Amino acid sequence: MGQTPVLDQFLSSLQELVQKRDGAKVQDFLQLEPPLSEIYQRMVGELRQHYALGSKTDAQLLQRCEPLVPRSKGGSWTAFPTFVKLYLIFLRDMNTDNLLETYNQLKVLLK
Repeated sequence: MGQTPVLDQFLSSLQELVQKRDGAKVQDFLQLEPPLSEIYQRMVGELRQHYALGSKTDAQLLQRCEPLVPRSKGGSWTAFPTFVKLYLIFLRDMNTDNLLETYNQLKVLLK
């Protein structure tokens, strides 16, 4: 696994927002609509390079996301690491040349 400085910073910043339990800021932080800002495009490049499509890399992404929320019983944030993994997979696999495919991927993410 190579270095992923933009992804590392993204996850660190997201963890700070989660620790503050600030859902509104988390929502603003997670960009969905193209065109993505340059920093998000760099993160997508890191995801494609270091976490290429596959179940093994998807599991590794989940491991990267698990520290976002402290382990506790219950709570509305316990599913958040899985959501972030799906969000990162969405960004990695998003194809802006095929908007129907992107829309279908987005529907899966938001279920």
